[in-house]
Amino acid sequence: MRTRLYAIAALAQLAHASDPLSYHGGSILAMAGRDAAVLVLDKRIGAGNNLIGDECCRVLEASTRSLLAVRGIQGDVQSLLEDVAARLRLRRLEEGDDACQEPKTLASLVSVMLYGQRARGGAPGYSVEPVIAGLDKDGAPFLCAQDGL
Repeated sequence: MRTRLYAIAALAQLAHASDPLSYHGGSILAMAGRDAAVLVLDKRIGAGNNLIGDECCRVLEASTRSLLAVRGIQGDVQSLLEDVAARLRLRRLEEGDDACQEPKTLASLVSVMLYGQRARGGAPGYSVEPVIAGLDKDGAPFLCAQDGL
């Protein structure tokens, strides 16, 4: 019985070690109410039980009605946030300030950025799990969580 418990514990540690998203930690919680969407996240960065820092930025205010929060490998998190911000600025220059107000538009943009590389036969671009929260033009809440591939 005791060796079986050791084997289960070893498999659990191996599964945790093989998950690249577990290296830098982070938690995101999104909730929706009648006319509200709430996004809660921590600012810590760690490796397993070790705390590396507690001032990590993982959220982007894409518009007055939509937020993007990301967890995963910190380098990929920062790269994705910078790339999304750059694409949003470009779209606002091309289409005007109202171009990317909707959270559904932000979710589509992030999805294309995450999975577009794979569709073209390239390597995966980011090891992250983004969560988009916001209110649409009618005030209805919108939540979208995307998995990392």
